[in-house]
Amino acid sequence: MTLTVVSNPTPSGQITCEPSSIDGRYYPSDNVTLTAVPGHGYVFVNWTGDVSEVEDITQSTIVVHMDRYYSKDVTLIEITANFVKAGSSGLPTWSWAAIGIAVVLALGTAAFLISTLARRKPGVTTDS
Repeated sequence: MTLTVVSNPTPSGQITCEPSSIDGRYYPSDNVTLTAVPGHGYVFVNWTGDVSEVEDITQSTIVVHMDRYYSKDVTLIEITANFVKAGSSGLPTWSWAAIGIAVVLALGTAAFLISTLARRKPGVTTDS
């Protein structure tokens, strides 16, 4: 069975495989340790792809138990290590715009309520 690993985006980091394989082929009895190593200015986020058998996809080092895939008649396993620029949340720019709009709306609503309450005279009700 063949294990293919890539980093996203390219080039943002490297992936080491232990034991290593020149062609990515492994035996069903192999346990392959993958380690995501961020490039300069990047941080590791998570693993995606054929990682349903991995316990914690947010750890930079994972173990792929090849026998778990072999029992499902899988011949190609594709796994991606995802990285983002250091200091970035990984959210697209539009997400930050949406968050900013929500904050402005919330502050505007709060200011309106405070000014309305401040103008009310004590003891005066608006109920009919």
